[in-house]
Amino acid sequence: MSARRWISGIAIVAALAGSAVLVASAPDNDGITAPFFLRGGLGETVSGRNLTAVVNSVELADYLDIKYNDAGDTSTDGVWVVVDTVLTARRDTVGVGDAQLWIGDVRYGVSDILPAPTSLQLSYGPDVPQRGSLVFEIPLAALQDPGAAQASIVLFDKVDARLDSVPVVVVDLTGLDVKPRVRIDERAVVDQ
Repeated sequence: MSARRWISGIAIVAALAGSAVLVASAPDNDGITAPFFLRGGLGETVSGRNLTAVVNSVELADYLDIKYNDAGDTSTDGVWVVVDTVLTARRDTVGVGDAQLWIGDVRYGVSDILPAPTSLQLSYGPDVPQRGSLVFEIPLAALQDPGAAQASIVLFDKVDARLDSVPVVVVDLTGLDVKPRVRIDERAVVDQ
């Protein structure tokens, strides 16, 4: 065999090996179209394309004391995670009915137990900040999960958030005491 054939053979093998590495390390379709998660902490403003969010506080409760409308019995076998937010729609009307609380690998959907009007639907239009509560019902054991120290409130504003920006607020649930009751007030416009 000539040196030229050896060099060609080595080049072909190297090209095939390089291609295999590229294919193996390429993201899957879900990775390519995943949302852009924009992270912040308590009290920080986190802005996505459709929504700006500030989480002022997080409390844990056995019972929700809803002051503005009757919601019936709000006791739980688990615990309520009550998130005090100021949410501002950046474009038209925005809903956060698909918001989630991530603790480790487990996802909890936002509860619809609160009677209207709630922060699940920001109906005053763009650039009108609205203060209200989001609530998540989780099992008490979830607070013992190591992920509870870095729990994420993921404020999806639609079911399909592919290739869109999504505000995420990271909170530590491990140091919070579970209160017997937490008061929930009606969603209100924040004076600017």
